[in-house]
Amino acid sequence: MTKALVVVTRRPPGSALEAIERAAEMWLWEEDRPIPGDRLAAAIGDAAGLYCMLTDAVDEALLRAAPGLRVVSTMSVGTDHIDLDACTAQGIAVGHTPDVLNETTADTAFALLMAATRRLGEGRDYVRAGEWQRW
Repeated sequence: MTKALVVVTRRPPGSALEAIERAAEMWLWEEDRPIPGDRLAAAIGDAAGLYCMLTDAVDEALLRAAPGLRVVSTMSVGTDHIDLDACTAQGIAVGHTPDVLNETTADTAFALLMAATRRLGEGRDYVRAGEWQRW
């Protein structure tokens, strides 16, 4: 039985690649920069799946280049880079990573709040200017 082709536009962290390789044939964009749209369109022709980043535009033109595409999954919370209406019209399932940033966002908001109320920026500048001597 032939495995379905999954196009991966960035190397994901952890063991995601191994999981994809066990389940499918994989085409991986090896570079650290985003894949150009024309290269993605050329690679996706026979793909059943696309594992992409928020830097990859998944629009009608790209979907036309992949008539057998059945699923798009993005390594991002947002889906602004994916034409959801076009995917729905073609019966393509779309996945993303909701809630993955909730805790981090809350932590950052709290850290910024503390930095502002405790005037950490001013304290840093004071130390760097050599004005702080001792307690």
